[in-house]
Amino acid sequence: MSLSGAITHVGTPPAKRLVDKHTVEFHDFKNLTTTKDEAIVSPEFSCAGHKWTLWIYPGGDEDSEDGMVSIGLSYEMSSDILASFTIIVKDLNCGTFMEEAFDEFACFTGDKPLRGWSDFIRRDEILHASDEVLPCGTLVLEVRIQLHPDYVCHGVEPQSTLVQDVMNLFNDEGTADVAFKAMGKDIFAHKLILGARVPDLAVMCDAWDKSNPLPIDDVEPELFEMMIKHEYGEPIPAAIWKEKAEPILIAAGKYGFRQLKLQAEAWHVKHLKLTVNNAVDCLLQSDGNDLPLLKKASMEYIVTNADEVVASESSVVFMDHLA
Repeated sequence: MSLSGAITHVGTPPAKRLVDKHTVEFHDFKNLTTTKDEAIVSPEFSCAGHKWTLWIYPGGDEDSEDGMVSIGLSYEMSSDILASFTIIVKDLNCGTFMEEAFDEFACFTGDKPLRGWSDFIRRDEILHASDEVLPCGTLVLEVRIQLHPDYVCHGVEPQSTLVQDVMNLFNDEGTADVAFKAMGKDIFAHKLILGARVPDLAVMCDAWDKSNPLPIDDVEPELFEMMIKHEYGEPIPAAIWKEKAEPILIAAGKYGFRQLKLQAEAWHVKHLKLTVNNAVDCLLQSDGNDLPLLKKASMEYIVTNADEVVASESSVVFMDHLA
């Protein structure tokens, strides 16, 4: 179901509109995931002459209160622009059920492309008014965008394309001089970049080239590919960190991704649920793999819960380790 209508132009429309709007429909809203900080992202759309995506967190983002829906508008182009915007929840009659406005012009940049509200609207408020707000189960949102007359952010110099240029080299077989075969999948890279970013891995590649790939038999191909791509400048999304921090940590330690290992350890410890049954194992893991954050967290848990740990089966392993 679409509530947006066609536009009839009289005369020639401007090449770039300062004010424009676009409708985004999230179907089957009541059954969308309510996991905290898990986003549903719209396909890319054009509005006011630029490309955007709309992000909705039905269960709220990491900063929202329980029960709130979070919404954000993400700028999907490399240039920096100034824009204000409004998000409107449409009702069955194409009217406004509620709206929030980002009234001040905000600078959308490559470093901060996403702007919005952690506490946009209560989810139960939408569900209770479903007859009015969810026609056929669809949440209809209208995005209104206003560009600053100058378009670009004042005081922001044109960004270098160096990072993107380096990222474009990733997995380019034509220019690569080394390759990895991760469980049968070929991944192409450049010794110069590896030498600057992952010197230990670069040394491992000395006896290998792209016609004779270095075998990687203990890391999932997609995971190892993501790790290499990260060294070319591609950030790892928070959702991946939350799910894959531990396997990234293990692989980074084995193959010499020093900076990535530090990041992975921080994410792993942040989301680790220590218990009587796993605290000792985590401590032993930290001791043998130079993981100071994990060691600190494990020791603090063991000291705080000493009686329970001593009474558990894991205490035997701990005493053997001390001996």
